[in-house]
Amino acid sequence: SANSANSANSANSANSANSANTANTANTANTANTANTTGQTTSTEQTKVPPTTVPPVPPIPPVPPFLSPPSPPQPPPLKICIVGGGDGGVLTVLSFFPPSQISSITLLEIDSTVISISKQYFPRSLGGRWDDPRVSVVEGDAAVFLHSVPSGSFDVVVVDSSSISFGPGSTLSSPGFYSSCARALRHGGVFVSQTSSYHHHLTYLKAVVKACRGIFGMAEYAHVSVPTFPTGTIGFVIGRKGGGSCKVPKRILEEEVQREMEVYDAEFHRGCFVLPRKVKEVIEGKV
Repeated sequence: SANSANSANSANSANSANSANTANTANTANTANTANTTGQTTSTEQTKVPPTTVPPVPPIPPVPPFLSPPSPPQPPPLKICIVGGGDGGVLTVLSFFPPSQISSITLLEIDSTVISISKQYFPRSLGGRWDDPRVSVVEGDAAVFLHSVPSGSFDVVVVDSSSISFGPGSTLSSPGFYSSCARALRHGGVFVSQTSSYHHHLTYLKAVVKACRGIFGMAEYAHVSVPTFPTGTIGFVIGRKGGGSCKVPKRILEEEVQREMEVYDAEFHRGCFVLPRKVKEVIEGKV
């Protein structure tokens, strides 16, 4: 019996020891886990970057009106005078431009029959545009009209008459007529006159350019190809009151205007002033 009791006590002691060991082991594990968790939390808290507070951007104050850059000034619409042109060709081209660019077109025709025939036989190609409200037709002598209008009445004078190198039209190539045109133009205004081809009137062209330079301040010769004209080309003398070349266009045509043009553009404009070397030397008075 005593031995049995001792055996039971030994078993109980062993169980108690095992229980204690198990409890200690569990406690140790829990302690380790707690320490690891605490360490991880501490490490995370140490590496965490606090959010940066960005101050609000103050609104930009409006620019006072007196400091605002001004809009580019729009040039005033032009006042055009056509000498001759009763066929309506020049008028048709000028009417392509809107009223904001051309405000009035005054056509001076000495023979109104030319206008009537153009309207009757060329209603689509040349005879149109006469109903444009900006157009006013004056029947009479252009030389007399331009001599009598107030100074600076027009921005552009276009001479589109019959041959002016000889015959009745020669009045329109005289120094007196050029002077009347210059007086009728504002400062900086442009004078354009049909002349002749350099193929057979080169000496005459030299005299015209020289006379116009003395009156307008600057004059240049340009030419274009016109198959129906004798020699296939026709020329123009172009002068600017007060000086300044017209070889480079001052602006590019608006898209809606350019669509109406079958030939003209900025490149074509510049090319019209390119002359054969010998012709240029004669017109410039170098030979």
